[in-house]
Amino acid sequence: MQTIGFDCLQPHYSLFNRAEYERELAAACADQQVGVIPYSPLAAGFATGKYRREDRNPDTTRRSSGLVSRLIDDEDAYRALDVLAEIGQAHNAGMAHVALAWLLAKPTVTAPIIGARTVSQLREVLGAVDVRLSDHDVARIDAATAKY
Repeated sequence: MQTIGFDCLQPHYSLFNRAEYERELAAACADQQVGVIPYSPLAAGFATGKYRREDRNPDTTRRSSGLVSRLIDDEDAYRALDVLAEIGQAHNAGMAHVALAWLLAKPTVTAPIIGARTVSQLREVLGAVDVRLSDHDVARIDAATAKY
């Protein structure tokens, strides 16, 4: 009988949803050489910076999603966005680019699935592959989002 293994895994994985994948699946994927193509890599748009401390009731359909609803009211999430913005400025890149570059810096991640709904959203994230984060950048982001 032929054994068929997994070739890839599609976990919910982002800066703001780390524990589920990192706690158990990351090591298994590395050990078994399983490709990882995470969905919702921008945390339903939160990692793009479109949500602001000053406006915690944005006019958006995503407000009712569990993840966005939780993050909008979490000051630690805004501090993490501050770190993304600082690193983005240093790389002349947007926060979405930095969030995606962080995923691409993870050794088990093959390619994040971007859920662009418009051409402008697609254009906003395409440059992420050109952003190369230093180990220090990755460590700062890891520390800022460790609770997630």
